Amino acid sequence: MRLNQTRLSDVLLDLLDALPASVALWDRDVRLRYGNRRALTRFNRPHEKLLGAHLSDLVQPHAVEMSARYIDGALGGRPEQVERAMVGPDGQRYNAHQVTHIPNVVRGTVYGYCALAVDITASIEGYRQALQAREQAALHAERVRILGDIHSHHVVHDLSAALERLDTALEAAADALPVLTTTADAIQRTIDELRSTVPPRMPRDSPRVAFPTPPEPQDTPEVYAGVAWPPDITGRGWSADELCALLDLVPAEIAIWDTSFRNVFANRAAVRWFGRADRAEVIGAHAQDLLGAELYMAANIAYSEAALLGEPQQFDRTVVHPTGLRHLQVYCAPRMSGGEVTGIYSFVVDVTDRVEAELALQEARAELAAARERERIADDLHDLVIQRLSAAGLAATSPAAVVDAQLRSVQDGIVAALDDLESAMTRLHETVELLDLLPDLVHVVHAATQPHGIAAAIENVGSVEYVPPAAGVELLAAAEAALANVGAYSRASNVVVTIAADASSVWLRVVDDGRGLGAQPYDESMAELAARAERLGGTCTWRANEPSGTLLDWRIPTT
Repeated sequence: MRLNQTRLSDVLLDLLDALPASVALWDRDVRLRYGNRRALTRFNRPHEKLLGAHLSDLVQPHAVEMSARYIDGALGGRPEQVERAMVGPDGQRYNAHQVTHIPNVVRGTVYGYCALAVDITASIEGYRQALQAREQAALHAERVRILGDIHSHHVVHDLSAALERLDTALEAAADALPVLTTTADAIQRTIDELRSTVPPRMPRDSPRVAFPTPPEPQDTPEVYAGVAWPPDITGRGWSADELCALLDLVPAEIAIWDTSFRNVFANRAAVRWFGRADRAEVIGAHAQDLLGAELYMAANIAYSEAALLGEPQQFDRTVVHPTGLRHLQVYCAPRMSGGEVTGIYSFVVDVTDRVEAELALQEARAELAAARERERIADDLHDLVIQRLSAAGLAATSPAAVVDAQLRSVQDGIVAALDDLESAMTRLHETVELLDLLPDLVHVVHAATQPHGIAAAIENVGSVEYVPPAAGVELLAAAEAALANVGAYSRASNVVVTIAADASSVWLRVVDDGRGLGAQPYDESMAELAARAERLGGTCTWRANEPSGTLLDWRIPTT
């Protein structure tokens, strides 16, 4: 079904307002020029007061600063993407938004940028659950292997045999000594095998494994066709061509379908996804012809039919595309007119980079868990069992016959060695907890602020899962010290704690609305925080917050 230009303009505006994502146009001065319904609702102001408003007037100043590098990149002609999230008091991550800044280029000049913010919380949580299951499976496999090594060397059997022979008769003590030696050698071989796969002591100042980093911007970014500013902030008065140009800026596949699943509109990203060169080749085509019969039937038809019944649908799909394996978050919503469903809107966000980073992270964290486990078990066996056996062997060696007291000492040593070995093997079945930075940060924040009645908010920018554990431990210690200052001296009512991560560093920001620097004995504690950052090759700065309070920035490298 083809629509005339006036009708198409209305349809596309309805489509933009129906998207489960925020779409906004900003000029070079970072002033708002257009927003769809979700974007404008977020700012909680009348529409007439939003046109031309600066970003810093709409969100907190520290949030603007956190976004500055991505905005600057887009204004420099490079698409930029970052993930932003909030964390609840229980440590639950929510409203994780993948925010993409796309240059708005008109006749070779960057007019500003288009910002697309998509909630990918559900997708992230699904992959995180898979990550945790994979970690546990890898750890279980490592423990089973270690147990098998210990059993294959007959460690427990040899120790038990030595103890049994000692119980039989005093004169058997001399016969027990070779068994002790054999057992000690077997345990030592197990320890050597464990240590052969992991350094005896991993350096604290370097990651144990190679952590994945976010993808670098392309050297030759695509030039996007830009759009001029609309007559009003909601886009009313724009022509259909201008609305098409806006939708073509958005880096997600957006389409409209009628009730028979024939295409009414597709933006440029969708046209390319379908392997077509021009929008005219897509309009009127059936979804099955564009997606392929197998994918259409297996992946989309059930959700599309549910959307036609009036219920929005969201799901994740991994598909084989000519460009390679792609991981998608798909949203289908009913298109309504006069109270009736006249078709569906589809909105597909490519989260491949995020998913591949999660998969690489699974491998890295599983390897880290196994490495930690190998070293822990090796230390337990060496420091406890070998030392016990060595002491028992020394007690049993004498130029004269072994006396009863010496024999009892040997016996006690072997019993203790068996107990220690059993304890070490029992711990193979325990859960080893890895550093989980966001929930740990939540605990630190609320432990420091709740006793003082301070309302706390936590924000995450970037993927903190990429932060090596050693750097995460340092960040948590810095956050605890900074928040102790806020609780003790600031008399603040609110505090915002933000952590940001990129490929090379992790950044902590603590902003309060208290009495400010002049009224607080901050010098000594701030100097300690600065010294900690400097020891790690980082920086620590603090300044007055507007209109009141203090703003602390603490940053250390992770590479």
